[in-house]
Amino acid sequence: MRYTKAEKVNIIFIYGECHQIMKEAVCLCAEKFPDRVHTSFSVFSNIVQTFQEAGNGWNVDNKKRKRIKKATDDRNSNISVLKIYISVQDSLNVKVVL
Repeated sequence: MRYTKAEKVNIIFIYGECHQIMKEAVCLCAEKFPDRVHTSFSVFSNIVQTFQEAGNGWNVDNKKRKRIKKATDDRNSNISVLKIYISVQDSLNVKVVL
């Protein structure tokens, strides 16, 4: 779930209200906002940690996550594997049958 700027700011304020005790902050957040999906401990922790690492210049915009490109994402991956296979077979002087 993506959080709005206001929701992230509320999480930080609640964390401060609870004297930076994460478990209490998660419980208080659930009490204060019963209509929202309850924030898990790990998500709450990640939002607070991001805020702490960035300092005063914290950008609370929702940014898309950078995903690691998998080998299967490359359209030419099968061709590359085939070329390597043929190259190995050629170096071993073995006839390639496709």
